[in-house]
Amino acid sequence: MIKEGQITIDCSLSNNKISEVSLTSSRPLEITQKLLGSSTESFLETIPRVFSVCGIAQVVAAQRALTNQTESPLIPKLISGQDLLIKLETIREQVFRIGTQWPGLFDLPIPKLDFKRLNDNFTRIKAQLFSTGGEWHWHELNDVNNSDIHSDISEIVDLIEVQLFNGNIASWMDMVTLTDLDSWCKSNHCAISSVVTQIMYSDHVFIDVNMPSLEKVAPSNIELAAKFEGPASVGFVHAPQWHDQCCETGPAARLVHPLLSELSLRAEHTLLHRYIARLLELAIQTNTLKSSRKLDEKASELSLSDGTGVAQIQAARGLLVHYAKVDDNIVKDYKILAPTEWNFHPEGLVAMGLKSLTANESSKLELYCRWFIESVDPCVAYELRIQ
Repeated sequence: MIKEGQITIDCSLSNNKISEVSLTSSRPLEITQKLLGSSTESFLETIPRVFSVCGIAQVVAAQRALTNQTESPLIPKLISGQDLLIKLETIREQVFRIGTQWPGLFDLPIPKLDFKRLNDNFTRIKAQLFSTGGEWHWHELNDVNNSDIHSDISEIVDLIEVQLFNGNIASWMDMVTLTDLDSWCKSNHCAISSVVTQIMYSDHVFIDVNMPSLEKVAPSNIELAAKFEGPASVGFVHAPQWHDQCCETGPAARLVHPLLSELSLRAEHTLLHRYIARLLELAIQTNTLKSSRKLDEKASELSLSDGTGVAQIQAARGLLVHYAKVDDNIVKDYKILAPTEWNFHPEGLVAMGLKSLTANESSKLELYCRWFIESVDPCVAYELRIQ
């Protein structure tokens, strides 16, 4: 695995308010350039060894981008199997973040989450679906009976429902108002209700930031391919904008739900909105696993042009895009645009959100900054420096 790097966030204070924000990243965004000249097979063999965060989404995106540049579509059931693994990975990433990062941030006891059991079930499902030859052989869907994976999926659902949502995940499907949320928190004593209550009844944290949703902008593969080509492509990968605008990607940008609609109208709950979006998505995706007994047939995307492929994957933290240029089975160009580069753009969501953040208690300003950064969910470590 490569070193993932980190994000450094420097904030300048003026009159107990953040006046300037500077974001720098040491993320190795050019790592794929070192693999140019490889065959597509060799390239796919290397990808699983490069990425540890959202590794499945990265591998699937690579396979789809490299397949998308040919006239050979992926098998429909294969796409469905890959999508199931991406959903499971998204759930696992969120559960891990809640279990490892939220307790320290909100001064809570570490929840009793059985990560080993979760990972064991996840690994078995992956092995049942795909060839044991390695992740780069995910074009070979095993001939499995869908009931073979159902027991492992059921265990994952039960684990999350009991250990995170206090055995009451169904109530999240029906929440419409802030009153519904407050009632659930008061009647369910668990780590999630403690976090939500802390944010809900904190000394209201105001964050005035309204970025266009990348998911709603919905750039096409053809439009993205044009951005990845030419001299401006490096700048696009490092600091992406769409039509000269920074965009937001992730649960708060892609999820539509009545409770989120109500929270978006309340200025005092802008921070709560982001945490609820993540929790709602986790609850909804976990709940939909109950119906994942059948691998539906899904259509493969058509190729763009000879030798060019683009794949868009909704990963745990937002839209992941892979771009490939192949000639005679040799990878000539390859670029990856991750959600972090959108949300942690120097003039993007985190920078503008921190500059707009206000709180009645200035002594808690750093804590509230960390609450906000965590709500966006960086995929790597970050250092916050306020002076």
